[in-house]
Amino acid sequence: MNAPRCMQKRPRKNDIDNFPRPRPRSELVECAARYELELARGASHLASTMSYATLEAAMVETVADFVKLHGDDDLPVFLELLSRRLSERKKPEAASAIRILKDSGRPPGADELRSLWSSVGMAMG
Repeated sequence: MNAPRCMQKRPRKNDIDNFPRPRPRSELVECAARYELELARGASHLASTMSYATLEAAMVETVADFVKLHGDDDLPVFLELLSRRLSERKKPEAASAIRILKDSGRPPGADELRSLWSSVGMAMG
């Protein structure tokens, strides 16, 4: 299995970059650093949703923005990082919805979203 694109060495412009480097950071940490802006924006957008429809729309928009900028090679890593960010922000329903998307390749349906919200005691419209 190839390393995610965010872990692949980028072309260097000068010789100083050819000196030995410390051990590489873990895959998720490296990717989190590379995709920091997209993670912050996506987590904020998803955390602010107040209904099933807005969560679904935010998921679609966040994924589309990421794929437009970076392609879909690192999408599973991005979704894992995004679900962790949402959990850190105390948004378990949005984190679970992102995990469903990551694991199944499709956004959760309305019944799944209702189940997610009821499991965390939220009332969504």
